[in-house]
Amino acid sequence: MSEGTAEAVSGPVTAAVGTAVALAAEYGIVATEPVVLHDRANILVHLAPAPLVARIAWVTALARPDVRDYLARDLAIGEYLDKVGVPVVAPSRDLPAGPHERDGRLITFWRHARPAQDQTHRPAEFSGLLADLHAALRGFPGDLPTEPSLMVTEIVKHLREPPEVLDGLVADERRVLAALAAEGRPVQALHGDAHPGNLLRTVDGPRWIDFEDTWRGPVDWDLACVAFSPRMDGTAALAAYPGAPTVADLGASATARRLQGVIWSLLMARRDPSRVEGARQLLADWRAERSW
Repeated sequence: MSEGTAEAVSGPVTAAVGTAVALAAEYGIVATEPVVLHDRANILVHLAPAPLVARIAWVTALARPDVRDYLARDLAIGEYLDKVGVPVVAPSRDLPAGPHERDGRLITFWRHARPAQDQTHRPAEFSGLLADLHAALRGFPGDLPTEPSLMVTEIVKHLREPPEVLDGLVADERRVLAALAAEGRPVQALHGDAHPGNLLRTVDGPRWIDFEDTWRGPVDWDLACVAFSPRMDGTAALAAYPGAPTVADLGASATARRLQGVIWSLLMARRDPSRVEGARQLLADWRAERSW
């Protein structure tokens, strides 16, 4: 797995990298030149020179007390899709992929994929690959959650918004999940977080990653992820998906995805002050536009 160029690291990130390096060494993998690729929701570190990436639960561990289950599903979906020929970054075969627990951290291991220089996604290509992914996921035999992980109830514990705002977000979570269930649309295994950042462009072609949020639900959920992504023209990508509804017809999936985006933005802003203004604006827009 790879997510682009190396990033500067903080003390806690350095400690987490050290844990991953030591764990890999227990299996004979010597990482003399570890490189942090990504430090946001999770920490991704290339255990160079080995073709191996460690994925370390980071902010996700705050939002998900059962984060081990999320990591296990990520591995299970990745292994299944690799076996049926879908382009994914697959779990490592050089050592047990995990999840492992060391020093209070949860870690999984993945094959390293060299990123292409151009990470731009063309909407029609993205949607075609998503349709192929959905077709393959219909055959996934494993157990999955039956509702999306909005994480509101857990994340509000880490926020500093006024109590009435936090209580309102928890009530909003109950409402949107109930509305989603009430729609009764056909369900299948989904990616769960199908935005362009989770389709890597590598030197060997595009590869899907990050199935932590997978669940069994309506395809409309993944299409809402596409429609509201700021990383490409979401409207064009939605229109290119075979038989796709309009944004207006995405229904409760669109509402639930927007709430998930609001709550996640607020959590990430706790770590990165540059995100505070944008997160507060998303929250204000959500509270002004919701229909209840």
